[in-house]
Amino acid sequence: MGNRRLFLAAAALAILCAASLAVLLFLPPVFQDPNYHNFAARQTLLGIPNFWNVASNAAFLAAAALGIRALRSRPAFTEP
Repeated sequence: MGNRRLFLAAAALAILCAASLAVLLFLPPVFQDPNYHNFAARQTLLGIPNFWNVASNAAFLAAAALGIRALRSRPAFTEP
């Protein structure tokens, strides 16, 4: 009984996804504001254009590095 319920849930999700994609085919495109890429910090520093916009991603890089280090230091997804 459990497999049938899982199958029906997966089928319903697949139908919902397919219907959503079909609707999107008939909608007009959503245009992006041309000013979107006019960043606040436009300074070139150390030869890097938009330096502060690029440097602000260092926190994401650090978080990713710590996450990868944590996963490699012990078996991931196992109980202690």
